[in-house]
Amino acid sequence: MNPADIRQAIRGWLLRELLPDEEPGNLSDELNLRDAGILDSLSTIRLVDLLEDSFGIEVEVDEAGAANFATINRLVEYVGGKVSTDVG
Repeated sequence: MNPADIRQAIRGWLLRELLPDEEPGNLSDELNLRDAGILDSLSTIRLVDLLEDSFGIEVEVDEAGAANFATINRLVEYVGGKVSTDVG
């Protein structure tokens, strides 16, 4: 799966589920989702479900922290790495 598809899926979910009134152009791929109050513990669990279901990966508890889930760009890198690892 290419990074553009991963980015589109994550951005679409964030806008649909967590930011329904936000203009897509206002959501920066570098915005810290936790600092902005977009991702909290409950929404992180929901996002993990999306990632596992959509991309066929397994997100370990220790992987769902700020290092991987801070920004859309970090999420794309994380998922891309997991997809490559799980497939290969």
